[in-house]
Amino acid sequence: MMTRKTIVALFLIFLAAQGSWGQSSIPKVVMNYVSVDPATNDVEISWVQSNDIDVKGYIIYRDVPGTPWYLSIDTVKARNITTFINYASPITATSSMAGTKSETYNVIAFDSITNEKSEHSDDHHTIFLESAFRPCYAEIKLNWTAYDTWFNGISNYNIYYNIDGGAWDLLEVVDGYTVNYNVHNLLPDVDYSFYIEAVSGGVYMSTSNQVTEFTDMPVPPVDFNANYASVSAENYIDLSFTIDTAADVTKYVLLRSDSLDGDFESIMEFTPGASETLIEYTDYTPTSIIHYYKLQAINTCDVPFANTTNYCSNIVLNANALNNMRNKLIWNNYYKWDRGISHYDVYRVVDYMNPVNIAQIPYGDTVHLDRMDQFLYDPQSIMNNTYLEIENPYNYLEQPIVSGLVCYYVIGIEKPGVDADTLPLPQYESKSNKVCVSQMPRVFVPNAFSPNSDDLNDTFFPYISFAGLADYELRIYNRWGNLVFRTLHIHQGWNGTMFDGSTKAPIGTYVYQFSFIDGEGESQEHTGQVTLIR
Repeated sequence: MMTRKTIVALFLIFLAAQGSWGQSSIPKVVMNYVSVDPATNDVEISWVQSNDIDVKGYIIYRDVPGTPWYLSIDTVKARNITTFINYASPITATSSMAGTKSETYNVIAFDSITNEKSEHSDDHHTIFLESAFRPCYAEIKLNWTAYDTWFNGISNYNIYYNIDGGAWDLLEVVDGYTVNYNVHNLLPDVDYSFYIEAVSGGVYMSTSNQVTEFTDMPVPPVDFNANYASVSAENYIDLSFTIDTAADVTKYVLLRSDSLDGDFESIMEFTPGASETLIEYTDYTPTSIIHYYKLQAINTCDVPFANTTNYCSNIVLNANALNNMRNKLIWNNYYKWDRGISHYDVYRVVDYMNPVNIAQIPYGDTVHLDRMDQFLYDPQSIMNNTYLEIENPYNYLEQPIVSGLVCYYVIGIEKPGVDADTLPLPQYESKSNKVCVSQMPRVFVPNAFSPNSDDLNDTFFPYISFAGLADYELRIYNRWGNLVFRTLHIHQGWNGTMFDGSTKAPIGTYVYQFSFIDGEGESQEHTGQVTLIR
């Protein structure tokens, strides 16, 4: 049984060990930092030199886990020496164990003559970093203890890494309140090593122990690309993806969203054969709005790989007929090829005839004005009863406009590229939806003509542009309402003769009526008077 005297003696020994016997006149030591060498797990302890000239040295203490005690690990017998390294090797009762846990250190100053000691400095804790590799998610989770004893706090933590023992690189910078980080997009079958560096709000830094994880995991796809999204018909979008046959993939999931920032939904799953390198699919969906697509690979753990393909999106074209006889075309940029967009080709389709490439627009511009005034009918050609000619100084059109209905689409062209062997890579295209617009018909009717064979104004006819001329009809009536001329051919005007084609109609005023179908498919009728003079 312990006596009162024994208990007092033990208490006095404890106070002496802690440097807390009585009120010391030696100032308390101010710690700078403790820091772990990531390569060796040695711990460097740094403090501010005591300004008390009677101080002869310092005693370094480390905590004893699970107790309130501190273990004296060494003594520095010089006032001007302010660093100490607690080595991890060889292993002793006092050696560093910072590779297995966070350690707490403090320092006291002492006077060797009087044996007076200062109070213990504030505790400083080493940063202890731990890691967990999640092979199915191709992820390494990092967690570390906070460095929480700097007076001015933590500015930030720097996360460093290397691969297979190579040079250290900065992976990420996180704020001073963050003590975890998940590493993604890992390479398979390599060693990843990490350590943490705390940066104080002042000038000091403290590093952690090093952790290493070998990435034995399902092999992710590398050759993994969204080739194109292209409109093949109204409400049909063709999709193409290149897949990696060397990846550990059980299936692929096609994802779609109407916004880059929105949620992507699964619309189709694919299980290609072992030798298949392409996935192609046609999505039935409105082509008047933009859709974004990407392909996701599912690994052998039935977990999605972190990496997906690049995005691909359809091009949506809009067109408006302006009052200045221009058709304005606007479209969105294709999103997105890794090599970027070379240019856009603009195509015009007139009355369902063959499309004609009318412009090449460089990337960065998504607006085009199509000049419709270049394609008005040439009255002189009509007067000569020949097929209509086109005033076409810009070579925009290779066929005559038959009606006001004009349709357009654009094709985005990927930038060219070469592979590692400098061989040309496939150059993909994306076609937009087709849109149609109608220019308002332009009609001019002379109020007189003189069929006197002088080749000047000998024939009466309306000048009509942007109308369905196949449904054209012209009728001429005399003052008594009798029909004297009728034609269904826009090229045929009234030459001032009666129905027999030889009897000259008398001078006077006649009534004309003509009709046609406009570009919107609506019937238009016009009536007026024309004076025949000779």
